[in-house]
This record gives sequence, C-alpha cells and structure tokens, in this order.
Amino acid sequence: MHAKAKARRVLTFACVTAFLIPVVAMYYAMAGGWQRLGQWAETPLFIGIYVVSGLLIAGFLFWKGVAALPEVILVPAGAFLVCQTAGVLRYDGRPDQTKITIPKISVTGYEGIDVRCNGVLLGKTPLTMTLDEFAARVTPVQVPPVQEAAFTWDTSSSTDSLVSMNWSAVPFDPFNPEAGDIGTTTDLILKRFANGRYFWEFRVGDFAAASDSIHSYKNNDDIVLNVSSWETVSRQAEALRTLAAEESVDPLVAYADYIDSHPPLRQELTPQVPPNRDVLSIHSHELERFSKEPLEFQDAVIRRDWRWIARSNDPRSVPLLKLYLERQRRQFGDDRSLLTFRGHAISILMESRQTEFQQQLRKIMASADWTHSDLLKYYIEQQLEAGANREELTSWLATRRSDLNRHFLPLLIEIAGSNFAEVAGPYADFDWSYYMQSAPEVPEIVVAWLAKQWREAPSRELCMGIARVPRHPVLYAALSETDLSTAIRVRDFIQIINASSRSEWMKEALSEAAAKALATASDPTHITELARFLLYVPTDIGLAALEKYAGPENEVVAECEQQARATLKSNHEYLESKLQLARDLLAGKKSSKDLVNSIRFEWKDGTYVRTKQ
Repeated sequence: MHAKAKARRVLTFACVTAFLIPVVAMYYAMAGGWQRLGQWAETPLFIGIYVVSGLLIAGFLFWKGVAALPEVILVPAGAFLVCQTAGVLRYDGRPDQTKITIPKISVTGYEGIDVRCNGVLLGKTPLTMTLDEFAARVTPVQVPPVQEAAFTWDTSSSTDSLVSMNWSAVPFDPFNPEAGDIGTTTDLILKRFANGRYFWEFRVGDFAAASDSIHSYKNNDDIVLNVSSWETVSRQAEALRTLAAEESVDPLVAYADYIDSHPPLRQELTPQVPPNRDVLSIHSHELERFSKEPLEFQDAVIRRDWRWIARSNDPRSVPLLKLYLERQRRQFGDDRSLLTFRGHAISILMESRQTEFQQQLRKIMASADWTHSDLLKYYIEQQLEAGANREELTSWLATRRSDLNRHFLPLLIEIAGSNFAEVAGPYADFDWSYYMQSAPEVPEIVVAWLAKQWREAPSRELCMGIARVPRHPVLYAALSETDLSTAIRVRDFIQIINASSRSEWMKEALSEAAAKALATASDPTHITELARFLLYVPTDIGLAALEKYAGPENEVVAECEQQARATLKSNHEYLESKLQLARDLLAGKKSSKDLVNSIRFEWKDGTYVRTKQ
C-alpha cells in the first residue's frame, strides 16, 4: 500500500475516533454513570448517527477517505459491540433504582410495646419496617381471631354489646389503610372484622391497648400507626394521682418503684406542659451558648468567645465590644436587625457590666419594636440579676405593651414591681390564664391584683385564670366574699363557675359565699337560686348551710339538701374507691387485669359470639 494512502487511512480513523471520544464523554456525563449511559437518549441509534457524521466529516476533509471506509466503520463498531456486551455502554431506560423509596410502616406510642400482627411478634416500639418485610413475615388470615382479652369499658357494666367492647386484636390492613375507629354500631364493627385480614395486638406487660387505639396516617408513602388508648393505664394513673393529691405528694416520687415497674404510668403521670409554655424562649439555647470552662482574657480573644469577653468585665473588653457591635451593625443593618437576628448578637452585650454598654442597651431596648420577646425576657433577667429597680423596669415594659401582645403579661408578672396593678390594668387577657397554669409560683403582688380584680369585676376569663392558681388565703378570702345578694347575681355566677369546675378550693370559697347569703336571704326567689347554686357546686360547706337553713319554708331548699347529700355521698364513695384501688395496686393486691371485665369472643358464622373463658 502506498505510504500516502496509509497515512490517509490512519488520519481518517483518527478523525472518526477523535469525534467519538467527546460523544462518549458527553454520553457518560448526561447519564451519570457507566452503567447507565444512554439514559438521556431515546435510542442507541443516536450513537450510530454520530458515527456516520464522523465518516462524512472525514470524507470532506480527505478526498480519498472513502477508501478507508471498511476500517473506519468496522473498528469503532466492533469496539462499540464489545463494550455493549460487557455492559459498559448498555442503554437502560428504567428509572434509577437507587432513588426509589420502599414504603414503610411504623408503630408509635409508649416505648416497649409488644407489637403482634396475626399472632406474629414483629418487635417492640419504636418499630419501623418496610411493607416488603411485613409481607414476608405476616400471612393474611381468612377468619378473625378469637378475642381472648376483650373487655368492657366500665367494670360495672353488665352489657355484652359489641359496641361497648375493647378488643384484644384490631383489624388494620397496611396495604389498604383505613383511617378511623373500628365502628360505632354492631353492623359496622362486624363488617370491618369480617373483611379484615390483618389483626394487630399491642401490649406492655399486663397492659393491653383498647379497641380504638389505632389511629393511622400517611407520611409521604409511609404508614404510621399511633397506639394511644390504654384504658387500664389511665385508670391506674387516675387512682395514683388521686391518692397522691390526698397525701400532698408527687406521685412520680412517692410511687417511684411501682411506676418504674410499669413504664406507661410515667408518661401518664408526667405533668403536661402547656403548648405555649416555651413561647418566650424560642431561641434561649442561642442566648446561653458560651464556653463552660474558665478562660483567660487573652484566650477568649484568640477564640473570639465574645460572651466570655463581655462577662470578664475587663476594661480591655470595651474597645473590643465596640468593634464587635459596629461590625454586627454593618452586617445586619441597624439595631433593630440585631434584635431580630437569630444569633442575638445584642445579647452578648448584656453580659457586660460596663456602664457605657448598659446605657447603649437601654437605648436600644427602648427604641426597637419587639418581634422576639425571648430576647427581651433575657434582658429583663439580666437586669434583675444586676439589681435593677423593679418599678422602673415595670414602667419601662409598659411602653412595649402594644408590641408584645400576649407576651406582655407573663413578662410583667416576672418583674412584678409594686406598681404592677397600675401597669397591668383590668384583667382581660384570655391567653394569660394558660401562663398561670405553667408558672411555678405567682408573686404575692400578682395574687393581690387578682383578688382585687375579682372583687371589682368577676368574670369567666378571670375565673379561669384564678382556678389555675394553687389555694391561697388572699384569693380564697376574695372569693368567699363574693356578692351573691340578689337572685340575678346568683344566676350569673352559675355561668361563671363553669370555668372553674376542676378547682376544689374555688368551689369551697364560692359555697362559703353562698352559705353566708343564704343565712340572711328573705326573698323566696333569691333563696331558691342560692339553694340551686349550692347544689350546682356541691361541697360539705354548702350541705351544712342547707341543713342549717332556718328561713321561710322553701321546698326547693329541702330538695336541694337531699340531692346534695346524695351527690356528696356518691362522690365520697367514688373517691374512697379510687384511693383503695391505688392502695391495692401499690400493695400488689390488684393488677391491670383486675381493672376490667374480660370477655372471650369467638368468630362463628360471620359474627362474634361470647364463649366461656
């Protein structure tokens, strides 16, 4: 072969190959990996188009390039077939399996719940498994299981109605999830059981979940079962809580050994925190972050631990903190931005006791509007710790009232200067009563203000707030002096005390007020309303007042006396039964199984039939 012809062939082959290299590279980049080259193209013929294009380009460049056609086609085509066989350039139009998520099923509730489905123990909560794993372990059943541990809601109930049962095995199909309870009628219950193929059981020790305990919801493609209803747990917790209240002890401390051996009780007896309790401390963790170990001033500067620099109160900190403040101002715009920034740069300056910074802080705090009251709360705590005047802080806080909205009164209570009543004004904030429920204690100045508010303008909202305060002699005295001198006022207070039905000391105080009024009342209508009021709020004080009544003859008084006596007797018996139950549980004389009437049901001919246990 002529040397020039060989050169043309080599050059032509090089052109085609050089053209295919970027094509393959682009192929690789678009597909995202060697195993999935071609994902971006509709068909593998796309490569062939580029091969032909390469030949045409080579033909235009070298007029005798056609002579090299066999080698140009066969060599790249052969290489392509080899790679295709090896799987390197294999086209795969299926979606990326690595991105597919397999649906899961999760069970939540108390920790340590034994979860069974169709008799198979799946594990303990918190439990999560894929639906594929579930299908591999659990076989659907055709006949509903025998209900060995079904029980009635009420231990005194004599009915065997299916609607009143708690079922030991509950139907739920994770492959076709249904929301809602089992049913409210016998027909609905039997229909759901008859169609059920997966029956779930939940147990922690002696505790079994109730029939309406499954509440399902979807989290993307995942299914979550929340097991929430435990009748025997709530009964034990109520009994222990009642005994603890009678003995003025904390149940979590007094019955620690018993509660530790029955884990679900701890969750039931733990005080529930109102949802808005921490609303004033949204970013408190940011405010408290600083090095725990002591530092030398030089080390703090090197580490840029600005909080330590501020807390050191070293004179050398002043120029550094000035630079720090100016840098933050430039970065976030102005002082207002400093107050709303998540990191709370301004809070660092609060740590400094330098007079210059204290003045700057007071100026910033007075001029800014408040969108983050937790920083204001932190500032108030710092001021009180430094010995600030409570009255001055109270007056200053009053200027921020419109900005703080529902945060104002909780912050004002924390300061509680002697001018509190003047600044607080009339009680009118419904949300404030929830703060009082979570407050560890209410300052005496606030108690006096509440008592004054009650004497001047008692209301339903105020009643709700006072009901959340522990028994206090000042408040008790205010309520026991409530003006019930007319029938109209008595009727009004029946509506008001609906808000305090759970506060026993308020009932006693209002009964005392009604008893005083009944002793001097002469108008028949007034006497009748007072008697009904004492029956509506039955207490030993009220019953004694009805028994001692010596005014004009009134049939309503006699009727209310009999009903109040019967109601109080029933209440005392119920209280004593709960106290005795708690004592028996603690002594081991009763267990969870003794708190329910167990009934055995067997599935026969499309229905559940009671059988002997």
